[in-house]
Amino acid sequence: MSNQINEISSSIKNIAFNGQSLLVSAQEIDKISKKSAGETQTISAATEEQSASMQEVAASSRELSKLARNLEEAVTKFQI
Repeated sequence: MSNQINEISSSIKNIAFNGQSLLVSAQEIDKISKKSAGETQTISAATEEQSASMQEVAASSRELSKLARNLEEAVTKFQI
């Protein structure tokens, strides 16, 4: 009977140790997940800024093209 009690006690200690290991692993996963989420938000914000900048460049390019056409039309009027 004493041997069975020792085995049960040993099993309980193993279960407690494994449970503690699982808890530590879960906390580490949570920490990594939060860090990853923060980095993802940073990347998303940078991507949005780049997209806005590209839209501004495209709009400026269209405006410059329009000005170039207007200038070309004006110059052709004065050619001899």
